[in-house]
Amino acid sequence: MKFNEISQLLDKIATMPFSHVEIKDGDIEIVVDQGQKNEKIVAPTTEQSNVDEAIFVVKSPLVGLIHFDQSGAVGTQIVKKQVIAQIESMKLYNDIQSPVTGTVLEQLVDDGELVEFDQELFKIRIDG
Repeated sequence: MKFNEISQLLDKIATMPFSHVEIKDGDIEIVVDQGQKNEKIVAPTTEQSNVDEAIFVVKSPLVGLIHFDQSGAVGTQIVKKQVIAQIESMKLYNDIQSPVTGTVLEQLVDDGELVEFDQELFKIRIDG
């Protein structure tokens, strides 16, 4: 791999929503760790269900298979930036973090389901 090829590859990776990538080509190994870049992939919207309660709808930031663990189960108390699911895309797992502190009211998709970009995943009632 030549320097200009590596440079082009790194520029392309920088525009993608992945926080960690490892590439091996013969003797060359490239590891890119962009920290918490995946924080900005959560796209919440607010919906007012009644006067006392604000609901956030967490939407999918990318296309892929969604995987849940117990932290995203209905009725679970969660805190801001807590990982509530992962989306597997191109053999990479992207964390979905809660944008708010609250209670999971509803999971709108099933575990292992293929989700589309901007598809609604969770409804979270904001606490406090």
